[in-house]
Order: sequence, then structure tokens, then C-alpha cells
Amino acid sequence: MNDVLVSICLPVFNAAASIERCLNAVLAQDLEQAEIIVLDNASDDGTVEIATRVLEGVACARVVRNERNIGRIGNWNRCLELAQGRYIKFALANDVLLKDSVKVLLREAQRNAEVVMIGTKPRLVTEIPVELPTMLPEAGRHDLSSVETLEFFGEHGFKTGGLNGMLIKREPVTAKGLRFREDMPYAGDFFFGIQLAEEGRTIFLDAESHLFNTGSKTRFYFAGVDAHSVMEEHRVCTHEIARLLRRHGKDGAHAFKGLWNVYLWLFYEHQPFGVGESRRMFAGSVTHQWLAQGNSVLHKLNSVAPFLVPAARRLRKLGMASREG
Repeated sequence: MNDVLVSICLPVFNAAASIERCLNAVLAQDLEQAEIIVLDNASDDGTVEIATRVLEGVACARVVRNERNIGRIGNWNRCLELAQGRYIKFALANDVLLKDSVKVLLREAQRNAEVVMIGTKPRLVTEIPVELPTMLPEAGRHDLSSVETLEFFGEHGFKTGGLNGMLIKREPVTAKGLRFREDMPYAGDFFFGIQLAEEGRTIFLDAESHLFNTGSKTRFYFAGVDAHSVMEEHRVCTHEIARLLRRHGKDGAHAFKGLWNVYLWLFYEHQPFGVGESRRMFAGSVTHQWLAQGNSVLHKLNSVAPFLVPAARRLRKLGMASREG
């Protein structure tokens, strides 16, 4: 299948309630030079039977069943092994691709052979509508080098629309042996994106490519939602970005902005945040260590005496402005 342009991969487990809807959205795409791979992770709820029925007669599609459950991230890696296309597009069963999204992403990727990754935005919904929107063909785009992509991740976190919002070029994945980290159930796709960014250019589109179903009850079947683990994995990602930026001769402290702005609230909400924790989390950036500790105090104060927090924040901003001046 050397003529396959894109592999659309659906890693699934016990997705009987949503697999047909997800597959119908895939089948509505332009499937010229495409293959569809449903990779079932030893489901016991009829997922395979439904997928087989929906894909009956579709020449470019196949359903593969693992003999045993190899884990959520392990199943993602198995998709990388089976894909034959020049590009890989994941479609996760809880969510749904917008009409024309694969075509739009492929067109962007093929503009420049150096592009290894495209990121988009999700549209957050509490339930999937019957009539699916179409992805806008024209949108603002940011064409970034490897270093610029790392800086973007460092400042904004994993802003690719998640794994469901990405288009991945397969050649560098195969050549470098890139894999999703199986010890990172929450941020494995983020760490993978950081590694892939080193191999070429990234395009971020200011457009929604899929519906992200926030009302799904099975999204975190693999581990539940553990705030400490989520935060720890994003800390690891942040330090990897900082390491790579320093290797490129850039200021690694830039990488901590995303950790600060996007993820730190999880710690504030769910556990004490002491001096030792701030030093470990922001090792290499004393400024961020103190800011994290200061905001932790404000967060606690807000729960006790919220009327004091606005004044405290104004004082902090004045102090920061005087230091910058």
C-alpha cells in the first residue's frame, strides 16, 4: 500500500456506544488514497462487531483485534506500527471529525515537505449533534520552525487539539523510532509532539477540526482523573521543552509559562503546594518558583477571604512592574 496518502487510525476499547458515530464521520471524509484502521484493544462489548458491520464493503478499511489489552498508549503505538500512509490521522472514538477536516489538514501538510505536524483546535460540546459542521478551509495559520514550536508549547501547553486534532507525518516517526510514552497516560501525546517538533516544521491552524465530547463518561476509563498525575506528566513535558530549548541556545525558562498558565491550578485545587514542590516543579527558574508559591497563597486566601485577593493581586502586579522597570 505504498500509494496510501493518509492512515486514519481508530484505537478503541469498549466503544460500542460511540464507534459507529465516529466511523460514519470518518467515512464522510475524502478517502481517496486513504486507509482506515480500527485497532481494537480486546474489547468485550461488541465494538468489533459494530465496526466490522459499518465498514463492510469499504475496500480501504480493516479491523484489527489485539489478542490482549495492551493499554491505551500501547494501542496508540500499535497504530503507528500498522499505519502505511505518508501521514497519520488519529480519530478517537469519543469524539468526531468535522466534515472535510482530513482534506484541509492534508492540503496544509503538502504545502511544505518540511512540515511534520499540524495542530488544530477542538470544538467542545457536551453531546455530539446529528448534523456535523464542516471544517473551515481558510483559517489563520502559524508556520513554525522546530525552536518556535517548542517555544509555542512552552508558552501555551499542548495546543494541538490533542491527539485527535493532529496530523502526523509518518516518515520521521519511523526514522527516529518515535513512540508515545506508555508511562504517561495523560500527556503521552504531548511528549510525543515535543519529540516530533524536533524533526521539522509545525503548522498550527486557528480552526476547529473535531468535536470534543466533554460529556463522555468513558474518556478516562484507563485511570480515572488524577490531578497529581496530570500535573506531574506536564511537569516532565515542560522540563523536556526547557532541555531542548537550552540545546538550541535558547532560554529554557521560557518553557515554564505554559506550566504556569495552563496546568498549575490543578495543584492549587487538589493538594497543598509548598516551597519544596515549587522548587521541584520549576527547577531552573527561580522567578517562576516564587510566583508559583505566591499564587498558591492567593488561591488559599481566596477560599477564606476572597475580598482581599484583588488588592493582593494589584500589589503583586505593581511589584513586578517595578522590578521590570
